[in-house]
Amino acid sequence: MSIEEFVDYLINEYEVFSDTKKSLQAHNSCRDFESETTGFFWKQVMSIYSDKMFALPVTRKDAARILYIFYREVLKMPDVDWNRAKNLKDIYECRVCANAIAQMYENGILEAKAEDEFGTQGILTEKELKGSVKTLMSMMN
Repeated sequence: MSIEEFVDYLINEYEVFSDTKKSLQAHNSCRDFESETTGFFWKQVMSIYSDKMFALPVTRKDAARILYIFYREVLKMPDVDWNRAKNLKDIYECRVCANAIAQMYENGILEAKAEDEFGTQGILTEKELKGSVKTLMSMMN
């Protein structure tokens, strides 16, 4: 799965989950707000990645950054304290990714490659990426 496909999948799952949740609650909030919110998310992702990078496979650090932007900007979730993340020896390999990695790891959205290593450069499978999105969506309940 490419970065672009992952971002599209994340937005689509959010919209499906939001529509399902609204139907179950018989609540009809404004769809324009969702489009505006996910549009802002997409613009933030575009500010990080070039057109050429969108075709690349998703590394663990890319997934953390993308999921964290969604977690923070769309779901409006607060940061949690770093506990287990402090033990990841590679957390600062990407200084701009460190908090994103820590937040996704601490919240159980992304797991570490090993007990003391996140594995920032590792490529995630489509199954792993979809699983991380499902975990993130479950936080909306």
